[in-house]
Amino acid sequence: MKTSIDFVKDSIPGLIFKTSIPIVLASLVTMLVQLANISFMGNVSEEAIYIRALYTPFAFLSIALTEAFQISNQVSIARLKGSNDKEGIKRNIFSFIALSMFFTSGLAILIYLVSPYLSTFFNVPANLSGDFNEFLRNMFLTNILIVITMIFISSLRGYGNIYLSTILNIIYAFINIALVYWFSFRLEQGLNSIIYANLFSSVFVSGIAAIFLVKFKILKINVKHLKKINKALLVLRNVGLPISLSYVIIFLSNFLFTKIVEPFGPEAISGFGVAYNIQTFAIIPAIAIGSGLGIIMNYNIGAGEPFFSRVFKTFKVGILITFAFYLVFSSLIFISKESIANLMLNDNESINNAVSYLRIVAPSYLFMGVVLMIITTLEQINKGLIALILNVAYFLTIILISWILTIKYDILNYFYWTIFFSNIIGFLGMGYIYLKLKKEFEIPGVTEEQDFIDLQLTEDVSPTDIALLFSDPEFRFKTLIPNYLGEDEILSLLNKETVVIHYEQQMVGLVEFEEVMEAARHYKLIFRVKSEIEIEKITDMLNEIISSFVIRTQVIKLSVHCYENDKKYIELFKRLGFEVEGVLENMLNLQENSTDLVYFHKFITRDDLPMLSENVEVENINRFTSRGDNYYANGL
Repeated sequence: MKTSIDFVKDSIPGLIFKTSIPIVLASLVTMLVQLANISFMGNVSEEAIYIRALYTPFAFLSIALTEAFQISNQVSIARLKGSNDKEGIKRNIFSFIALSMFFTSGLAILIYLVSPYLSTFFNVPANLSGDFNEFLRNMFLTNILIVITMIFISSLRGYGNIYLSTILNIIYAFINIALVYWFSFRLEQGLNSIIYANLFSSVFVSGIAAIFLVKFKILKINVKHLKKINKALLVLRNVGLPISLSYVIIFLSNFLFTKIVEPFGPEAISGFGVAYNIQTFAIIPAIAIGSGLGIIMNYNIGAGEPFFSRVFKTFKVGILITFAFYLVFSSLIFISKESIANLMLNDNESINNAVSYLRIVAPSYLFMGVVLMIITTLEQINKGLIALILNVAYFLTIILISWILTIKYDILNYFYWTIFFSNIIGFLGMGYIYLKLKKEFEIPGVTEEQDFIDLQLTEDVSPTDIALLFSDPEFRFKTLIPNYLGEDEILSLLNKETVVIHYEQQMVGLVEFEEVMEAARHYKLIFRVKSEIEIEKITDMLNEIISSFVIRTQVIKLSVHCYENDKKYIELFKRLGFEVEGVLENMLNLQENSTDLVYFHKFITRDDLPMLSENVEVENINRFTSRGDNYYANGL
């Protein structure tokens, strides 16, 4: 049974479910931690819940910072893993840890200095201001460890270990809840219970995560990695900053939404608050699907242009899955709106307000889910600025129009209808994003039904099947006498760098890139396919294989050789731009006829790398032979 995830070969719908469901679970348990903390503090003392409530806006700041670092790191890791750049991954993780320590420590110092002024601003009673200041300072101090823990977990998630990262998220949540309960009610530590729980759970889980990262050989403490810290800063600016600002916008919007409802009385506020909390839970699947798409798409973006068609297909399939999910979900919420409101509220007027909100807005969850999924995806594929603009436009539209309508007509439902129509208009506006991504990632001439080359490591293919290739007397892969060799002799010709070529679902040949001189970045190409394949198809096939290799590998020179009487392969190499380097005369073939061995070479320049953008550094690209991959063969 297959348990590993291959982001460039596995079924896209299956990948979306495999990545999204664990993220949903992780998000739910994270929310459970917040709810448990509030619930426990409410049972400790009135003072404790008061101070915890005052911390809420600062919690948004903490979450914004944590999300900025962990999502930026996850995006980088997924792209670097897609290009098999383990050294880049090591540099990235270390750089993000260093940056997080710098920013979170700076923020902790700032909070320490301004906390007395914050007590005054919030009019905290004199007898509680000291406790408030201490709690605030300690929370931001422990936040240094929390962010590092989340960077470790996001590294595992970006590296493809979705299930492991989810398990660690769940372990963190349950340890945190258990410790808050223990410190609160057994040891009577009051507010400090949250501090101690965050401290111990972060140390424990980050330790486990670090062990796995070391095991996967992608975590290494090396100050030299900081020489390229500007790359991490760039990702943090392009991905993390817009995400942080989006959280700030959401917080401010929630505050202003409450201000819009406030004139209609406490029952309206209670009803709206419950209904909006239901909506907060409702958006978790959309965010999870968007995050899952981000991992899949970044992995395939990092793998290079041969996989760009999968990038856009992932986006399309993600939209369909989200639409189907919210079609069912919004219907269920709409049908059961009265039951939900009665379950969460006691006051009839508050219940009526909650039901009104859900009756009007719940049907638009169908569109809101798709919009939120797309925005989350944009944030994760280095298009955070577009996502930020969309968030600002969405919330600003609702706030301005609702404020005008509710003040002018004194009807609260106009606020709800504004949200409804904003969700629909936002959905229609996503057409622009769809076309933009289609233009960027859909490769002309490549369709899902098109034949493709499938490359597999020899260890994943039956030795008997490989031996069948050598029954062809023209299949001279490292031998002049292929049809005279036994299976053991054939297998002795292969090594871990030898790759099996499949075309039109049939095994057709072998290819190997043998390292001649590492310092000179010189590789020797060894290539053979079945003799019945036409040279036009072989040319396109080998061209794709070479392109896929050099886009991932530091290559300056490729060399290859064949016999002078092997006219087909001489013509092949000339078509692909190889030049004759020399001839070794009077070599002996099986029939003892004298023939020459012709050597070819080709120097790789940027012109040979059409799939590389100007922003991609060749030094970050590694060998594709670490796993089997699919490469579309243009024109085949």
